[in-house]
Amino acid sequence: HHEAELVQTLDHENIARLKRLFPAYHTYFLVMELCEGVDLHELLRRAGALPESQVRPILGQLASALDYVHRLGVVHRDLKPANVMITRHGQVKLTDFGLAVPAVGLDAEARTLDSSVIGTPAFMAPEQLSGGRLDRRTDVYALGCVAFELVTGQHLFGARTFVELVQQKLAL
Repeated sequence: HHEAELVQTLDHENIARLKRLFPAYHTYFLVMELCEGVDLHELLRRAGALPESQVRPILGQLASALDYVHRLGVVHRDLKPANVMITRHGQVKLTDFGLAVPAVGLDAEARTLDSSVIGTPAFMAPEQLSGGRLDRRTDVYALGCVAFELVTGQHLFGARTFVELVQQKLAL
């Protein structure tokens, strides 16, 4: 329900739109815009590292979507390849605002009220992993991790365990 309330207010060409929300089976279902294509995770699995000429427009559109939600005072908190769709026409659609939270404050230093440690560890900023206060820079960090993976076909950090990953990220 939280995600539906947030997504229904978003109107940007690079964000998947909510079409309908309905209750069933003691939960809520979201009907989202049909984005025929593939998510970045699957694209990377199939193709490996992408050429710069393909990465640039993806990152540009993704940055535009993030700039839009940040201006509205929202931090996505779960930016990762699986949450980015590429349509058949090459349009980027940011999806899955289930972990998104509003930021408090009116400037670039706005922080989220909820500093729970949730997200996808490989793309989480150090402050997100340590339960620190978050702001739009948290999503920018994740965007950098996504960019690295798009051009190399690998995660930014080569850790094999969660503890190793946290140590590598906090050591920077």
